[in-house]
Amino acid sequence: HNPTNYAPALVLPAPPAWIEDTSPARGRALFQTTCAACHGTDGSGRDATAKDLEDSWGQPVTPTDLRQPTLRSGRELDAVYRVLLTGIEGTPMPSFAETLTAEQRWELVAFIAQLRREQAAKK
Repeated sequence: HNPTNYAPALVLPAPPAWIEDTSPARGRALFQTTCAACHGTDGSGRDATAKDLEDSWGQPVTPTDLRQPTLRSGRELDAVYRVLLTGIEGTPMPSFAETLTAEQRWELVAFIAQLRREQAAKK
């Protein structure tokens, strides 16, 4: 194989120091305006207002329940950040690289982490 056929590794910024210690209120507000249409107000996808989502092949797509401890992209918080940065090709999940700042993406990650903790506490 030719190593020049590959893109360089995506370097993610380190999570901010406040990621685990802050109230994710800003992330909650941002989630409601940016993510809730597809993932629902509680992250479960159940009360999503975006209907008839399809992948690149025209197949129906169910929004991911973001409260789960492991998502398609992985378990760690940086995996959630990576999806916000790059999107998921072939799905309706867009990249927010151009529309959200790095800090806003981390605020969303902090809120999603809170959703996961709340869901885990219910079990």
